[in-house]
Amino acid sequence: MKFIIFNPTATQKWFQPMALALANVLHAKIVHLFSCKKKCNKQKSKCVWILFGAHIENYNFDFLHHFYVIVNYEQCSSSYVQNAMYHQRMKMALELWDYSPCNLLFWKKLFPLLKMRWVPFGYYYVPSLSKMNTVQVFSGSTMKSTFDILFYGTRCSHRENQIQKLIKENLSVVWLEDCHNSELVLYLKQTKIVINMHYYQHPSILEISRIVPALFCGVCVVSETSEDLVLDQLYSGCVVLCSPQNLIQMCKTFCHDNQKRRKWNEHAQRYFRDTLCQRKLLFNTNVDKTKLY
Repeated sequence: MKFIIFNPTATQKWFQPMALALANVLHAKIVHLFSCKKKCNKQKSKCVWILFGAHIENYNFDFLHHFYVIVNYEQCSSSYVQNAMYHQRMKMALELWDYSPCNLLFWKKLFPLLKMRWVPFGYYYVPSLSKMNTVQVFSGSTMKSTFDILFYGTRCSHRENQIQKLIKENLSVVWLEDCHNSELVLYLKQTKIVINMHYYQHPSILEISRIVPALFCGVCVVSETSEDLVLDQLYSGCVVLCSPQNLIQMCKTFCHDNQKRRKWNEHAQRYFRDTLCQRKLLFNTNVDKTKLY
């Protein structure tokens, strides 16, 4: 059975790394909307389509004849997943793949008969991405960080309050709202740490789409703990997890103590490569993990 991954233009910025990870593991090709129908007519039922961006209402997937798997990387608290068309597409899917056990609990209540798989995002080797770790604009690995903290994501009151506290501690902070792929790597190579702060609450879920690019670049990640206990436990070996109340102090510690940060990064990189291998995560995880709740 052949796999073809559909990653629409509207989600390509955010989900291209995840699409590349699955393509690498499944030996699948990534296509976009303009070639999707053409390939489907040729392949018919000989392949399974893996859909990113199935929550986008203006895409028509009827021509896939239900031979598709939906990959959900949106949080269940998000308005993106609360629409009838997305739910209808899920009902017709072969399987639902989700990065969060907390999300899966939500989906299982809505669709008890739908087959589901826990597919967190992890380490994989793609030559084009490995080259991004030696961006030519920097000369050698001895380059000093030009600022303390990097955060990339949408603004909200909680995040703004935390950023203001960091600034009051005389930490230099860069906040990016629309920065992806190679442009993001340029910033990652100049920061001491990346922070992860939640946008959604109840439940809050670890935003691994923000965390994993930083890990690829060998950057220390400090994150607020989430309400997804399984996901927090899985990433605890490569992400410094702390309560929102302790985030500021933890950032100060890892920004000012270069040796502590260096030792943690060495451990985090080994854990990321060995434990969070994407192939292991795809084939060795299952929904039964949600029983931990």
